[in-house]
Amino acid sequence: MTTDTRRLATELDEATERLKAEFEDLSPGSVLRCMSRAVYASRRAHVPTAQLAGVSETVARQMLRLRRGTALPQPRSSTE
Repeated sequence: MTTDTRRLATELDEATERLKAEFEDLSPGSVLRCMSRAVYASRRAHVPTAQLAGVSETVARQMLRLRRGTALPQPRSSTE
């Protein structure tokens, strides 16, 4: 593992820990999945490696805010 790769891994781990602390009402697995999706999306958007952790954290935070604000739809009653 190169120094740059180690640095990126550390930055991504730190960002994930910050998000887990900020969104403690959500399960850690949800936070991790959102961060993973954010990293994937950032890489697909050709975000430079030096900016990857910061951009991914921002994207994940937006996704987690949306997730926090969504309620599960209520089942329809069978009498309708």
